[in-house]
Amino acid sequence: MRDKLKEMDIPKKYLDVKLWEPVETSNLSDRELNDFLRKKEAIDLYFMTNIPIKEICESCNISTRALYILVERCLTLKSSGNIYGYSAILPYARIKSSHRKFNTFIVQHNELHELMLKKFKTYQVKHSPNFKSIHRSFLRWCYQNDIKENEYPFTLSDKGYRSLLRYYNDWLKNQDFIKEGGVTKIAFEKLPQTSLTPLTEVEIDGHRIDAYFITEFQTPSGTWREAVIERPWILCTIDRSTRCILGFELVLKSEYDSMDLLSCIEKSIIPTDDEDLSKDKELDINFLPNQLFPDIEYALFDELYLDNAKAHLADSVLNTLVKKLGVKVCFGKVAEPTRRAIIERFFKTLEERSFHELPSTTGTSPIDPRRHFPEKQAKRYRISVDDLKRITFSAIAEYNNTPHSSLYGNSPLEDFRQKINNRLYTYLPVSLRDGSDFHIIKDSRTVVANNKINYLHINFAGAKYTSSKLTNDKAMLREKLLLQINFKDIRVIKAFYASGEYYDDLFVEKKWRGRKHNLKERKLINKLSREGQFSQLNQLNILETYDNYLFNKTVVDKKTGSKIAELQNRQDNFLDDDPSIKSSIDTNNTTPSDNKQDDELKTHRRLRTKPIEIKGLNL
Repeated sequence: MRDKLKEMDIPKKYLDVKLWEPVETSNLSDRELNDFLRKKEAIDLYFMTNIPIKEICESCNISTRALYILVERCLTLKSSGNIYGYSAILPYARIKSSHRKFNTFIVQHNELHELMLKKFKTYQVKHSPNFKSIHRSFLRWCYQNDIKENEYPFTLSDKGYRSLLRYYNDWLKNQDFIKEGGVTKIAFEKLPQTSLTPLTEVEIDGHRIDAYFITEFQTPSGTWREAVIERPWILCTIDRSTRCILGFELVLKSEYDSMDLLSCIEKSIIPTDDEDLSKDKELDINFLPNQLFPDIEYALFDELYLDNAKAHLADSVLNTLVKKLGVKVCFGKVAEPTRRAIIERFFKTLEERSFHELPSTTGTSPIDPRRHFPEKQAKRYRISVDDLKRITFSAIAEYNNTPHSSLYGNSPLEDFRQKINNRLYTYLPVSLRDGSDFHIIKDSRTVVANNKINYLHINFAGAKYTSSKLTNDKAMLREKLLLQINFKDIRVIKAFYASGEYYDDLFVEKKWRGRKHNLKERKLINKLSREGQFSQLNQLNILETYDNYLFNKTVVDKKTGSKIAELQNRQDNFLDDDPSIKSSIDTNNTTPSDNKQDDELKTHRRLRTKPIEIKGLNL
C-alpha cells in the first residue's frame, strides 16, 4: 500500500478498484473517451501496482498534483455511503467541494463514521436530543483522538457543524431511498404463490364497509324510532388456490373482536344457513363450498394467513386454531399486506360491485365524488341492516359464481369443484362439530357463601352462579371449581372438580337470565351501572333495563345505533343458541306466558320497511 493511502487511513474495501462501480462510456466523444481512459489507467496503476509515481505520470501524461487530486476525487464518499470511484474522473463530473473535505475526513476515520451513523439513527427516531448534541459528540471524538486545532474541522468557523448537518441530510435521503427500494423488493418477493390444492392456504381479514345503514326499533312506550349505525364490518376467509370465499361474518359493532373472528372461521368449516334469508325465494343462500360439496363439510385448512390486528392476536383465537384445530397460523409483517393480497383485492371488488353503488356510500375517501351526505341518504332511502345482509349475500354469491381471470375463465366454485378430486382432507372431530367449543374459555373460581351457609355459589363477571346441587353441597365451601365458559352465552357455566371430573351446570342468578348475552356485554352493563347510568338494585331483569336504557336515549348517536342493531340481530338468531342451554334456562327461569311475551316483543321490534330497488340492486 502506498504511503499516501496509509496517511489517509482509507478502509481496505475502498482500495480494491475491481469492486468499484462500473461506468458507461458509450456516450462520450473520442476526445473525452481518450481523456477518461488516460486518467483511468493512471488510477489503476496507482492502486494496483507499486510503480513509482513519476513513471505513472510520465506514462499517462499527467502531473503528480493532478494524480493526487484524481485519487482524492475517486475516494470521496457519496451520500449513498459508497465512494465515487471511476465516476469521479468522467468528463464534467461534479463533486461538491463543501462535501468533499468532510466526506474524506469521515472516510479516513472509520470509527467516527460508525459513531455518527449510530447517533443519526437515534436522532431519526426520537429527534432527541437536539442535533447540537451530535455535533458535540463529533468534536469530543476529535479531541480524544488527537485532532489538532490547526486541522480540519477546527479550522472552520462553525467547527464542521453545517458540514455534519448536510451529511446527515444526505444520509437521511439515502435511507428513504433504501426503504422505498426495500419495500418494493419485499412486495415483489413475497407475493403469495398460487397453491395447487384447495384449503391448503387460506387468508382471513376484516374490512369496514364504505356505506351507512339504519336500524329501526320500538321503545318500551311503543314509539318507533330509527338511527344511523356506524359503518359495519365484514370478515371473510378466502382460499388462495381457487379464490373462493369460504365463509364470512357481518359485524354491526364499532369494532370486531375475537368472538367475531372465531364465528367467521366456524362458518368457513361448519355448514350453516341463515334462517331469515332462507325464506327469501329470490335469494340463493347456498353459495359456499361447505354448503355445496359434501367432501368439504367440516374440512379444516392447513395454513391461515392474517395480519396483526388485536382481535387476531387474542389468546382465545390462538388456542382454538392451534390447539383445538391444529391449523398453522401465519402472521404477516406490520404495514405490509403483500402476503394477504388476495383478500385485500377481494374487498375492493366487493365494494365496487355492491356498496359503492348505494346512495349512502362513503366512497373510498372524503373527497370521493360518489360521497354525497351518506347518512342523510341512508335515512332518505331507508337502507336498513336487512338490506345490508341481502346485498352482502348477493355480492358474495355473485363473486363465487363469476369467471375469474386468474383462474383462466373458471369461476371460484367451478375451480374448487375441479380441484377437490383425489384429495384427502383433515376433518373437524365429531365432538367439535356443534360449534360450541369454538367459543369456550377456561377459568377457575372458589365456592363461597353469601352470609347464608345454605346459599353456596361462585362469582363470575359481576354475577352469582349456582345450581340445586351446589346449594345443598356444604362440603364444597371454599373448594376450587374449574370452569368452561361459552363467552357468546354466559348464562350457564360448566363446572368441574379440581381433579377434572364433571360436577354440574351452574346457572346465573335470575336477573341475568332474561336473554342471551356475551361476556363483553356483561362487562359493559356493569361499567354503566358503576357510572350511575342505571341501578342494578331490586332489578328483576337487568338485561331488559339495559335494553330500555338504549331505546330511551334522547339522542341516539351512531355508536348507540350500532349497539341496538347488534342487539336486535342477536335476538333474531335463535339458531345460535345451544339447545341444552335454552332448555335449561327455560326450565329454571321462565314460564310459558313469559316466553310468549318475549316472542311478541321480538316480533314488534323487527323492521317494518319493505325491500326497495336502487341502481339495479335488489335490496
